[in-house]
Amino acid sequence: MCPQRYVQIALSSLALAMYAYGMCPTGCECTSDERHTVTCDGALLQEIPSLLDPRTRRLSLAHCNIRTLDADVLELYADLEYLDLSGNDLEDIGRGFFRYQTRLKVLKLKRNKISTIQRDAFVGLSALQVRISS
Repeated sequence: MCPQRYVQIALSSLALAMYAYGMCPTGCECTSDERHTVTCDGALLQEIPSLLDPRTRRLSLAHCNIRTLDADVLELYADLEYLDLSGNDLEDIGRGFFRYQTRLKVLKLKRNKISTIQRDAFVGLSALQVRISS
């Protein structure tokens, strides 16, 4: 087998592993233990990362300057039990945004600029502790 083929196989294996286990963005700390925790506090991400391990259970994105939430990205993390979005620039929570987070128990939204929470924004959530303050 030629050396180029080995390189192709190695790169393909690496890409597959990154897809299966996710990537840890710059400025974040990610654990692959049974808790599957991602902490990106202060990382200035501006949006929820879309390439994290889909098994992530705890996600902290406090003080990241996030302005909008993308339900399609959050759908990737159906195992979330804890989500901290405190200290961002969120202005509204859209309709059905958390519909796939059936396991979410803690949602921290304090210190945002939330002025609108759409009807059914929290549909599908149970045993949830919501914290919204100015």
